Amino acid sequence: MNQRISLTLIVRNEAAHLADCLESVRNKVDEIIIVDTGSTDDTVIIAKRYTPHVYSFPWNNDFSAARNFALEQATGDWILALDADEEVLGEDSFSLHTLINTQKGKEVFLLPLLNPISEFTDEYNTFYVLRLFRNNGDYQ
Repeated sequence: MNQRISLTLIVRNEAAHLADCLESVRNKVDEIIIVDTGSTDDTVIIAKRYTPHVYSFPWNNDFSAARNFALEQATGDWILALDADEEVLGEDSFSLHTLINTQKGKEVFLLPLLNPISEFTDEYNTFYVLRLFRNNGDYQ
């Protein structure tokens, strides 16, 4: 059984980054959930180009409340949680679906996050961050 992956994003004024993020995952996830917390730029317009699942959530200085709202909207078996200024790297041969379907019994996966050392070089620090986890209600 092929399990479904839902991308969840919490956004606010991310028009400069959002399209790159969504392009990097549009063929790697089954559902895109975007929760906007009060954008005044073109963030919502860009989001609606990629998914009908764009929600408004009033910002109340509680990031976890917005994140939990996004998780409640996701219908996939797995959740990929990203920030709008992040991208999933890899060729088409790289598959999050292959990862979750071949690693039976796993609950979460740490994915590499590349953080530029400087804006003038192609050097990065790599951090592994919990970004992919089962949608079973245990993670908030």
